[in-house]
Amino acid sequence: MAVWRALLPDTDDVVYRVEGGGSDAWEDELVARIRRAFRKGREDQIDDDEQVDEVLAAREQPVFVVLPPPVPDDALLRALRERYPRVTFIVHTGADLPAADLLPACVVPLAPGLDLDAEKTRHADFMSALEIR
Repeated sequence: MAVWRALLPDTDDVVYRVEGGGSDAWEDELVARIRRAFRKGREDQIDDDEQVDEVLAAREQPVFVVLPPPVPDDALLRALRERYPRVTFIVHTGADLPAADLLPACVVPLAPGLDLDAEKTRHADFMSALEIR
């Protein structure tokens, strides 16, 4: 919700939430989930995973991918950035976020930090408002 609100009113930007992660093949798992999230609703326009990679690499408007916790290590973030240089990856914050000096070099923490309980409430309120509409 915080990312979505920060992007308003420019709603052409796209935010994807990627679930899961943390396996021994986390990079492959995340790439597969990013591809699946991006293809959803575009099945007649995008034929295969390579085409997803091409579209994301050439895309002019930003795409934001919310990665699952914990914060990925520097090597994984570097590999994801090499594969998708125009994508902004958003990692979880809160009590589990390491100190700024322990974060990978390409991770920039939000300041001020988010109140995750307040964000959960805002999300629930937003979803309720959508149902009423």
